Amino acid sequence: MLSRDGVSEKGNLSKQLEKLQDAHQRLSEENEAIKEERDKKLREYQQRLEKDRDSYASKKRESDLKVQRTETKHTELLLGHERERAKWSQEKSDLVHLREDIKTDNDRLKGKNDI
Repeated sequence: MLSRDGVSEKGNLSKQLEKLQDAHQRLSEENEAIKEERDKKLREYQQRLEKDRDSYASKKRESDLKVQRTETKHTELLLGHERERAKWSQEKSDLVHLREDIKTDNDRLKGKNDI
């Protein structure tokens, strides 16, 4: 009977060992599948990050160019305005001198008429 129990126990241990080995194999396969899925997601995230980085860099370059063009246009407008102001100031000065010359001529002519 003892030998029968020993054989039976040996059979049970053998079955347990086989079940544990199967479980180990299944868990190892699941672990590998999870690792592959994780690595795949990591690659996807890295690709998305790189794409976003390129996109943002491109948008930044476009914005910088737009700012530069805007500043250039602003400077051109300011310079144009200053040129116009200087021109108007010169024309005003010319008109004031012309008015004074005409007034002087008019006073001189009145003086001649009075004589």
